[in-house]
Amino acid sequence: MGVFRTAGIAAALLAAACGGNPVAGALDSFVAEEVTFTSRGVEVPATFVRPGTAIAKRYPVVVMAHGHGGNRDEAGGFRRLAEALALRGIATIRPDFPGCGQSGEPFTRNNLTNMLADTRAALDYARRHPGVDTERAGIVGYSMGARVTMLLLPDGFTAAVLWAPAGLDGPDAMLSFLGGRSRYAELRSQAHRDGFAPFVTPWGQDQALGSQWFDDLENYRPMAALGSFAGALLVISGADDVIIDPDIARAVAAAATGSDTVRLEVLAGTGHGLGFYDENPAISVRVVQATADFIVSELLRDP
Repeated sequence: MGVFRTAGIAAALLAAACGGNPVAGALDSFVAEEVTFTSRGVEVPATFVRPGTAIAKRYPVVVMAHGHGGNRDEAGGFRRLAEALALRGIATIRPDFPGCGQSGEPFTRNNLTNMLADTRAALDYARRHPGVDTERAGIVGYSMGARVTMLLLPDGFTAAVLWAPAGLDGPDAMLSFLGGRSRYAELRSQAHRDGFAPFVTPWGQDQALGSQWFDDLENYRPMAALGSFAGALLVISGADDVIIDPDIARAVAAAATGSDTVRLEVLAGTGHGLGFYDENPAISVRVVQATADFIVSELLRDP
């Protein structure tokens, strides 16, 4: 467990996340804990970050779902967002999905069913902390994690943020990533024949895609889940994204017909990395700032 005060790294973090401007009501410290919780009978590693300063009432919590083959920090993007939120009075928890980060499971266990279970279990873990307000919760997802986020929206979240969402029903949103429709069909056939299909990502990661990864991709309906969401939604996409086309983000935002607030930001000068993976500090600061501001405005406002 680490306690960080704004006199050092946290001050720079908060200033950077908010464009160098002071933030009204900002706290002076946050606490970051490396934790594990049980989901599906296995131990899942996660990071729980909360305000380090006593506040008058319990704080909301946000759960974060990382992308396919990523990890709970997302090249610093999720870590920076978690710390910025903690300094503004909101706790977060972010797990490593199967086969990712410090997970002890093989990547063949990486599928939507398990990711959904682990995200729910992460939120349950955070809600057991005595400082957390169990009635105010948000969720943030990146890429495949945004698909997980969409599927969980009927669970009662107040606010949701989707970064580069792989959110279309069926496999279409992932076809470019996998090499096209015919390559997808080949991988799917091999996974059902052999139990898994070897796959090398566009970034050179070796993965073993299990047969359930394909079944879940085809059977879950994130757009339908999004349509029933009544809370506030922010969608952020890179205009140059060749992995998840920004038109998918536009379609996702348009499908949020039940949301009371919908915002879409398509950022010029960045692709799927949103400034974190493509080392564009100005874009990454903007993404963190916009996300933190949106969550704070929705979760800390008076009913």
